[in-house]
Amino acid sequence: MKKQTIRRAQEAEVSRAARTDSKAESPPTDLSSVQFNQNAPELTRTWHSFAPAAFCLNTYPNGITFSAHTAPKTNRSDEKADSNTNTQPWHPSQFHLRFKDTKNYLLPAGKYFLYKENYIQSVERRLKTLKEQGLLSSSVIYFGVTSDPFASFHKKFDITMSCLQLLETYKPRRVVIQTRSPMVISALPTLKALGERAVVAMPIESRLERAIQRYTPGQPKISERLVAAAGLRRQGVKVNLVASPILPYGDIYRDAWDFADMLDKHADYITFGCLAYGKPSQESSLKALPVARKLVADKKFRWLRPHAYRHLYFALQVLAPEKLLLPVKPEEGSAQLSLFAA
Repeated sequence: MKKQTIRRAQEAEVSRAARTDSKAESPPTDLSSVQFNQNAPELTRTWHSFAPAAFCLNTYPNGITFSAHTAPKTNRSDEKADSNTNTQPWHPSQFHLRFKDTKNYLLPAGKYFLYKENYIQSVERRLKTLKEQGLLSSSVIYFGVTSDPFASFHKKFDITMSCLQLLETYKPRRVVIQTRSPMVISALPTLKALGERAVVAMPIESRLERAIQRYTPGQPKISERLVAAAGLRRQGVKVNLVASPILPYGDIYRDAWDFADMLDKHADYITFGCLAYGKPSQESSLKALPVARKLVADKKFRWLRPHAYRHLYFALQVLAPEKLLLPVKPEEGSAQLSLFAA
């Protein structure tokens, strides 16, 4: 029944698009008749919007990295960037979980720390300092950006669980746990203890298993991720499915509806990202990525364009608009503190 409704909505919108010029009453599947607004709040608001800082925690078998990122002025709200400042606002995709090919691709500017010895104690000291500064309670920690915290089940897994226990103790404003692994279910006790402070962000780059095998080999199957997402939601844990970086999911127009339906069924929130940021200075970095070379070899050029997710975004505006805007807002009376104060 729902698919029939989707198809009827699709046909009606294509018909509306044919009767109008450049303005449409609601998003059609053919974007040639509507202007895409890349600055829409649904596409620019992130979990760290309005926060004074974002921190990234990554676990490895032999250590931990911790990075600190002060918020550019234009990132604390949905206002446009000020061309008269030297501030470089964060791109919404920069804090999304990467995979092997994109691990070092356009990392956000910040101060990075590497702990190879006594790493749990070192991270605890860092969190304690941030708490004493009054910064931790108003900031966001992304757990998993360059490394999936649940990717292995050996020493790294023990480090991941120890880090989660620290986050439960020190209570940042929000913890965004980013993983493709269904083993995130094993962290349920801590996730439930964190309550509304925690959200699990799970990348779903395509609806097609063959695309995952082709462009991100070795990553968990989409079906396994969705089972984990459903299990988390049944236990009251909020799940953000992240269509980033968007990869081939079939026909870029027609199959956007099936992809959107799949995301809608398994998510509390849905966000987007793509490989191309649209800046000429970043072209050489993009072309050097193995995943980009595979897309070129397969003649999948559309997926290397900026905002390649836009057809999926428009479909979700019809199906589940309430899931596109993250529940973040300015914090009243937040302290204006220096991130690196002693």
